Amino acid sequence: MTLERIVVGSLIGLATFGAASHVILFSNAHVPAISLPIALALGFWVARTSEEPCALTAGQPCPRWLTAITWFAIGGAFLVLLHGAIATPARHWDGTTSWWLRTQVLRDDPTLDHTFFTQSAVYGHSREYPLLQPLLQASIDRIVPGLGGIVLPLMFALLVGCCAIVWRAWNVAPTKRAMLVLAIGLMPMWVAPTSGAVDSGFAEVSLAAAVTAMFAGIARSRSSMIFTGAMLAVLLKPEGAAYPLVIGTALWLVGTHTQLRAITYGWSLGMLLWMPIYLRLSHSEVSPWIVVAAVVAVAVLVLKIRAATDPLSRPRTVRTATLVAVVGIGLAILGAFHDDMQAVQGVLGMYLQGGLRAIERLDRIPSILGGLAAEMFHVRKFGLTFGVIALLAITQRRWRVPGPSTPVALALALGLAF
Repeated sequence: MTLERIVVGSLIGLATFGAASHVILFSNAHVPAISLPIALALGFWVARTSEEPCALTAGQPCPRWLTAITWFAIGGAFLVLLHGAIATPARHWDGTTSWWLRTQVLRDDPTLDHTFFTQSAVYGHSREYPLLQPLLQASIDRIVPGLGGIVLPLMFALLVGCCAIVWRAWNVAPTKRAMLVLAIGLMPMWVAPTSGAVDSGFAEVSLAAAVTAMFAGIARSRSSMIFTGAMLAVLLKPEGAAYPLVIGTALWLVGTHTQLRAITYGWSLGMLLWMPIYLRLSHSEVSPWIVVAAVVAVAVLVLKIRAATDPLSRPRTVRTATLVAVVGIGLAILGAFHDDMQAVQGVLGMYLQGGLRAIERLDRIPSILGGLAAEMFHVRKFGLTFGVIALLAITQRRWRVPGPSTPVALALALGLAF
């Protein structure tokens, strides 16, 4: 199987397991450990039997010495992370406070009918933290005890694979592609033990893999990658629900209807799977059916309005005006119900209490963007990654950036800064 088929199969398998496990959890049943290998096998079967969207040109071969160095460096980093993840418990903030304890609970009793979830008096930090990552590790631990730590190193490998797919689709020269793989794969944020890293529970790598999968799907015109990436982002991290919205906004303006439909369906399914469980975990009195109706309504409106603007003479202008109007109406509604928003708990509540942080930061956009640019060259976090990317981008003579990849990248950068 090619690298792309392996990546696609992994994404489909993870999404299948995520959907099945969340339905089982919501029904108060036990999630069988065997469901994970079955879902992965199904994903690889679908990836192997599906057709490639379009053939990629082979181009000049990469020098053998550089190929050997790349495989040795990335493979060595993966093995080191794999050993650390298996041999040591979670040490990074994400692991110790958010998902490691849930992993232990779900490993012993893979159901929501547990005092950890049912009793609000039982301490549980970050109750809005999604359960897919703990479910993955707990399932592996139940199949092979002590091996559950491989989840994050495998997510690291998935991230590197998605990046390689994007750069090949962009017609980046093989030599430069190998250098980019090294830059991403050896980023200090992932491999340096002093900053947490993948081996100690740094769950950002999972979200990064899901977001990069969406981007790879756009670059390769693969709806399955966009769909699964959006769905997994919601099920992996609390902030994962926002990333598909940022990318989807760019696709709504300049993308194809197929791409927009894929990311809308993926985000909607992720929200429909997670939000009812989240409401139960947070002991909220809000009915899950209200959330279901809201998510379905948003998805239908987005696709219907986009379809209605396609035949117009200036569709992008109409879409931009519609987007501005929707944002204005949304802010007005939030302002009208400001007092009610103060009762919202969790990460979302932090942004709503005392006024929307985004509105308060409007006058700080220049400094925020400047800080983001400076952060990109933070040596202890990113090393020389973005410097290498900038240098190779300047020296790249010919780009083949299909579809709305550039607008999506800009939208994502602005969304992260905001």
